[in-house]
Amino acid sequence: MSLDFSFPKAKNCGAKMVSIALDCPHCGSRKSAFELARDYPDLGTDRMVSTIGACGVCRRNILLQFQYLHSGRGAGPIENAKQEDGITKYTLVGFYPKPPEPKLAAHIPEKVSVPLAEAEECFIAGHFSAAGSCYRKAIERAVRILDSAGKGMLNSRIRKIEKERSLPKSLVDLLDEVRLFGNDAIHDDLDPTKEDCDAARDFADLFLTFTFSLPARIEHVRSKRHLDAE
Repeated sequence: MSLDFSFPKAKNCGAKMVSIALDCPHCGSRKSAFELARDYPDLGTDRMVSTIGACGVCRRNILLQFQYLHSGRGAGPIENAKQEDGITKYTLVGFYPKPPEPKLAAHIPEKVSVPLAEAEECFIAGHFSAAGSCYRKAIERAVRILDSAGKGMLNSRIRKIEKERSLPKSLVDLLDEVRLFGNDAIHDDLDPTKEDCDAARDFADLFLTFTFSLPARIEHVRSKRHLDAE
């Protein structure tokens, strides 16, 4: 996921607060207003300065790095944003920690990638019940593609695969774990924890990697070797 630097100029929110809108890497809030607290000039170069910012939602801190657009050392980003001339004298280079990257296995069918992308978006935003439901939907669609002759609900289809041994037991176990987590996320009175959702996320990624990504990569290597031999 690329970092959103669409708001490179801090907004003057009054004499005491300057903020910049970014996606929070801690709580997942989108376009949260990070209150900039203090500038720390980089003593090794005149053009770089670091600033501490606190998320307006969870209040946790991030470190932002700014680069001056001109030579020399001018006012820091906070003071610059308070100036009335409206001239931006710096650009946002990056911030740390970075938001988590989505896990999207390569070479998966579109019918699987759509709910998987939704699951990742929900997971990063901290909506673990919704994420669990979407991870379950992703592996259910994958199972329907892998065993189109199967019938019934997801559990029945997994049991058919298990009985016929068309997939290794380790992959069947991964399916069951994601299925059960998705069921609990939808029906359980208790909200799922981040740790439980993180495990289901890993299991779904492993299953899709072994069933779609690795075969596609192997086929690519074989095709390339065949073309090179001609």
